[in-house]
Amino acid sequence: MLIPPGARQPTLEQTAAVEFFLANEQGVCANVLDAIFRYYRLAQPGEAKRGEELPRVESPNDLFRLIDFEGMSIGLPLAPDGAVVTGFCFGCDWDVEHGLGVGTVDGTVISIGHQEAAQGVLYGHAAWATPEEQKQIGRFSARVDSLQRNAIECHQDPFFAAILAEDAARLRALANAGRAVNELLPNQMPPLVHAIQHAKPESVRTLLELGADVNAAPRHGGNATPLSVAQAMVQRTREAENLMNRAWLSRLLYWWQGGRRIRERTEQILRLLRDAGAE
Repeated sequence: MLIPPGARQPTLEQTAAVEFFLANEQGVCANVLDAIFRYYRLAQPGEAKRGEELPRVESPNDLFRLIDFEGMSIGLPLAPDGAVVTGFCFGCDWDVEHGLGVGTVDGTVISIGHQEAAQGVLYGHAAWATPEEQKQIGRFSARVDSLQRNAIECHQDPFFAAILAEDAARLRALANAGRAVNELLPNQMPPLVHAIQHAKPESVRTLLELGADVNAAPRHGGNATPLSVAQAMVQRTREAENLMNRAWLSRLLYWWQGGRRIRERTEQILRLLRDAGAE
């Protein structure tokens, strides 16, 4: 299960996804197997033309001799409504290298393909899908489009750009012109958390001086707080440094890529948050 950065437990949406699966396990698994059957049957003629004829299957149950369940995943909530992709990964005889992945939302299959499909990666036109699955795919695709639009809008947002550039004067000017320092960015992230995740201590300092909420949580971020996000970043940078110190070449690459500077910046951010009373 993917936990939001800085969170200590799954989000409410992720917990609901697990509870939904447990309450509907038989039906969800039947949906997954039936979708794989339809996907496989469509693939048979194409593979045969390439000289790689696949074993014939006449029912979903025939797939049990061709696939092996390897694991299940629970994705991060997606804006704007917090939808969660529940994924299923399989080994399969017809593609040993890439395996098989199936992604579902609320028990309905939305993606089938290589194992990354378990994370909701869409593969063009889903000819295998039923009308109900097509509707769910359309809704999921709209969420992905929304995320992409949010990313574009973020990079067009002057406040976002000023945070990345650590332009304190620009941040102050925008705040004085009426920009609320706690207003969520287009990616549904508080500006302070955005500055923390990009290791921008001067932007963190400026935002705190402008009155940013030191405990503001990102939407769909579980119980993550600015402090927990910073603590998680510091831990990751320290673990990376310890790992890189094991070999001289890795250590050289770590220093060359600015690893120590990133660690120092994240530790500085952590001190700033604690001094500001973050909990």
